[in-house]
Amino acid sequence: MRTVCQWMMVCLLLPVGTGMAQPEPPSISTDRPDQSESPFIVPKRHFQIETGFMYTRATAAGLSAYDLATTLLRYGLSPRWEVRIGVAYRMESVKGAGKTGITAGLSGLIIGSKIHLWHETGRLPATAAVICLNLPAGNDAFSPSKMLPKLLLAMSHTLSDRFSLSYNLAVEQDEPRGLSRFFSMSLGMGLTPRAGAFVELYGSAKNGGDFHTAIDAGLTYQPRRNVQLDTSAGYAWSDRSWFINAGVAVRLPR
Repeated sequence: MRTVCQWMMVCLLLPVGTGMAQPEPPSISTDRPDQSESPFIVPKRHFQIETGFMYTRATAAGLSAYDLATTLLRYGLSPRWEVRIGVAYRMESVKGAGKTGITAGLSGLIIGSKIHLWHETGRLPATAAVICLNLPAGNDAFSPSKMLPKLLLAMSHTLSDRFSLSYNLAVEQDEPRGLSRFFSMSLGMGLTPRAGAFVELYGSAKNGGDFHTAIDAGLTYQPRRNVQLDTSAGYAWSDRSWFINAGVAVRLPR
């Protein structure tokens, strides 16, 4: 395990080529509000903040949860490489036996890096690797007890002028031992030059168990090239839970 974590830290800190100077930055590309990571990198020397609010309800379990300021900070170090930090504050309420228990605190700290591997060419999708570490920081109820590495491949295909297909495959060390697997597939559609929509299927499985799948859908709107507003909602069959989500992303400078 120590060797794996040392290798992950090297990958987080090692740039992958400096490339040539970038042209005018494109419109903002984010990793929210869907569950899928995009294969696109924040432009060099640009800072991007993506933050939002999510409410989750699992009626059968008596669970209500508020994820406040779920924030991802991203900075482009080169045309092929960005670093990122993710953090969230969670407040969870569970009803049972006539009582309500409330737990609140930080739900861990994630540090990582996204590395652009190659552009889309014919049948070959645009692809990036996301390498991150989930650190034991925050409330013990939500945060891991030790550092957990994760590796994710983010891929995207252009289907037409209006449609695109993004998909992820990931593995993450689980506690106390074993691996968790994750997949997602998101169909995006351009509604107008500034507005878009998506529908997505995703799921996860722990230690070789069955996948627990969920579906979500949402809308995005870009009032400026460097600003995105979003909203989404989803449902998970495994625990009959649902969620609503809203947020904003800003890239600086434009």
